[in-house]
Amino acid sequence: MATILGFATILIIIKDQQEQNFNAEIINIAGRQRMLSQKISKYVFEIDGGAFERKKSLSDAINLYDDSLWLLHYGRKKEKISNIRNLPSAPRELDSLFYENKKIWSKFRKEALLITKTKMHNNQPLSYKRYIEAKHYVLKHNEKLLDISNRITEKFEIIFHNRMIRLRTYLYAVLGLNISMLLFAFLIIHDIKLYKKTEEDLKDLAFNDELTHTNNRTNFYLLANEQFKLADRQRSTLLVLFFDVDNMKKINDTYGHAEGDQLLIDTANILRSSLRQSDIVARIGGDEFVALINNIDAAQDQKTIYDNIKKVFELHNNESSKPYDISVSIGFSKYDYQNPSSLDNLLSTADQSMYKDKKHPRT
Repeated sequence: MATILGFATILIIIKDQQEQNFNAEIINIAGRQRMLSQKISKYVFEIDGGAFERKKSLSDAINLYDDSLWLLHYGRKKEKISNIRNLPSAPRELDSLFYENKKIWSKFRKEALLITKTKMHNNQPLSYKRYIEAKHYVLKHNEKLLDISNRITEKFEIIFHNRMIRLRTYLYAVLGLNISMLLFAFLIIHDIKLYKKTEEDLKDLAFNDELTHTNNRTNFYLLANEQFKLADRQRSTLLVLFFDVDNMKKINDTYGHAEGDQLLIDTANILRSSLRQSDIVARIGGDEFVALINNIDAAQDQKTIYDNIKKVFELHNNESSKPYDISVSIGFSKYDYQNPSSLDNLLSTADQSMYKDKKHPRT
């Protein structure tokens, strides 16, 4: 009886691990949706302010949101991550949240894409009145999309927490049974390894970019805010760098998406090798990377850092047999403890600086 119960407990723990992976993936995707909806709102404001080159960025963000919505509803066969109905412990109200998300996005996407065009769907010129209507709709319903993403994340974080409690309960129950020493030792060793692996896998899913194995946006924000607190205490300066991979679309179209993925992996490796181990590197979206550099004089060292990064990319290209060169456009912003700014503002400033570098590279 004890042996059967022990093996049954192991099977339950393995099942728990699979559901934990599912939970972490949903939290990651919902966080990505939250970031993309914020960027969509930002780009709409910038287009309205005259930055018409942002239309492509807006279109790209809409397509990325489409991809994340597809993942939420249909899952990934490769990682055996299916839709919400395959998770027995998920609250039923999540079905309505997913449906509401999809329903709002359908018109939201149409109105947001209209802002990027000069003509409407019937080939008539886009009037200023129709443009204003589309802009107001996007900005109004963007808050609803953000709210849904937050609610989805909150629900799955609760499930995540309850699952961890349940896992510990199973382990303690097995330890309290009067079973043979052999089965007892086997269960202890197996469960500890399984628990550690589950914890490591969940941490990797929640905080690391699955393609490049750099930090993802969520972990970058956590680490960066800790660095800001440290900089305030130590009265030191931080530098935020924003990178955009050059010619990403052209390489994707010419050599295929598999080569495009390899380009992102190579870019991440080059950035890590060009910076210090103490610096924080992250991928925050399609072809966008960021870095946080501490303990420097930002005004003095920007050019040195810029030249060093460009040199490392040049050395890679000279040694590479690829039919294309890898390069990035780079933007900077400075965190000053005497006049602190939020990370969102610093990223926005570095993003604008990066676009200037893309148009007129430094020499």
